[in-house]
Amino acid sequence: MAEAGIKGYQAVNWYGLSAPPKTPAASVDRLNRDFTAALKAPDVVQQLRDSGIDSSPTSGAQYRELIGSEQKRWVPIIRRAGITPG
Repeated sequence: MAEAGIKGYQAVNWYGLSAPPKTPAASVDRLNRDFTAALKAPDVVQQLRDSGIDSSPTSGAQYRELIGSEQKRWVPIIRRAGITPG
């Protein structure tokens, strides 16, 4: 983007695991704990790095915060651009 003369542009890909709203907290906590453990396993870390992915597991609260901040950032841009679901 900088080569195109656009300064201050930043977009980051991220991935997350979501559950339906009424999923019991104990189930969500267990999923988070198990996926975090898997993402920290040395062989998984290496496979992800080999694919250009830097894994940074977070808590459910941090994930919700990320989603909220991304919505605040991108929804106005999407609306201004007139982008609609296909």
